[in-house]
Amino acid sequence: MRTILIIFALLLGLVAANETTVVLREGQYVNRVWDSRWTEGSIYSGPRGGSYSPDGALPIDASTAIESRGLDMPNVFNNAERGGIYEVTSDIPAIFRTSIGGTEPELFIQPQYRQFLNLIDESISTIPPGK
Repeated sequence: MRTILIIFALLLGLVAANETTVVLREGQYVNRVWDSRWTEGSIYSGPRGGSYSPDGALPIDASTAIESRGLDMPNVFNNAERGGIYEVTSDIPAIFRTSIGGTEPELFIQPQYRQFLNLIDESISTIPPGK
């Protein structure tokens, strides 16, 4: 039954193929973009989601992030006009894959490990819309 569900999810594009488990090391930096309309409890993507970019640099503009990170999918509420850099504070596992619906690599971090990501306040930025 589980195999059937995974195949069905792959067909729907809900699960990325070629996922690899990696370890993020203490002191490493990752980044994340979120919706500028986000407030605590809202439907919009916020700073504590599951998907992160595996480097310490924010995208040049929101349209680039939306396209490359697969954020233009149905039921994804993320205009990518805010972003920040996170420092990994302890070695943690993550799933490395190509972003679902996008073209760039991403890291999916399970909820229990997100406490080991320190959002650097000075890095929180407004990202221009782009195209």
